[in-house]
Amino acid sequence: MYRGAPLTRRDRVLFPGERPPGSRPLLKAVAAGTVLQGGMVAAGHFLPGLLEARLYPILGTAIGFLTGLTYGVWSHGTTLFGSAARGAVVAGVAAGLAIGAAWALGQVPLNRIGVAAMTAAVAGVVGGALGKLRTGIRD
Repeated sequence: MYRGAPLTRRDRVLFPGERPPGSRPLLKAVAAGTVLQGGMVAAGHFLPGLLEARLYPILGTAIGFLTGLTYGVWSHGTTLFGSAARGAVVAGVAAGLAIGAAWALGQVPLNRIGVAAMTAAVAGVVGGALGKLRTGIRD
């Protein structure tokens, strides 16, 4: 007979492929990527040398890769393909939001929103796949 404190949802044993309650890797990765991309936009707004040096595409793609990588590492119970596809989604959404803010600030023309989101999504595919390979497919 059990005489300790009553068991709660946190005390439940997780089976392989299950993630702990409160773990939302997709939302967390989008938020992290948006903060990083937004920081790049803010830096470009206050440091015009970033715009003149044309570093937005390089930094945006690198941040898209990191966003996909974080999703791949944080996701549990997904396949390699699922992690790569969702890595593309999180990187594309984060880049789209940030480049939309850059357009609103007058830093870039409107036609760059789609291009920036797509290049970040491609980098997110690679990052999501590598993040899943780093943690293991069966994780």
